[in-house]
Amino acid sequence: LTLRSRYESERDLLALNVDAIRDSTLVSELLETGVVEERRQRNRLSVNPSWTRALSEVITLTANYAYSSVNYADTAGTNLIDYTDQNASIGATWKLSEYDLANVTGYYDRYETRPAQLKADTYGIQAAYERDFSETLHAALSLGVRQTHSTLTSQGLVCEGTLVFGFC
Repeated sequence: LTLRSRYESERDLLALNVDAIRDSTLVSELLETGVVEERRQRNRLSVNPSWTRALSEVITLTANYAYSSVNYADTAGTNLIDYTDQNASIGATWKLSEYDLANVTGYYDRYETRPAQLKADTYGIQAAYERDFSETLHAALSLGVRQTHSTLTSQGLVCEGTLVFGFC
């Protein structure tokens, strides 16, 4: 099931994309990762709303959100794990000339497995410059920084003493 919606006014563009897919890992994992570890049914839900607002002919603001949830059927004895991924970003674009654009975007991403074994929070900012040299030649340069903080929980034995040569 796929939904694509879009509303445009003079200064605003609102969009909503929704995908609800039930497929086999034989197809999905091969396309996404190039490797098929196990053949299982997979349910994936993706929801992506966005809003773009033209403040003037030169400045545009954009806000995006993306939610993705993946659930596998019968993951026992496999390396497959259910997860959710959420991403939010906000950015500004300046039209410097007919041929030049500049952009700054800040973003946050949260990746979480179910059961809760891994949580990863990523924050970042990116700046970009784009130039059209001709109708067929385009160049872009982007620079950014990001930081990821992850938490891994385990149900294994934890050493509370000094670790020497791999032994507790």
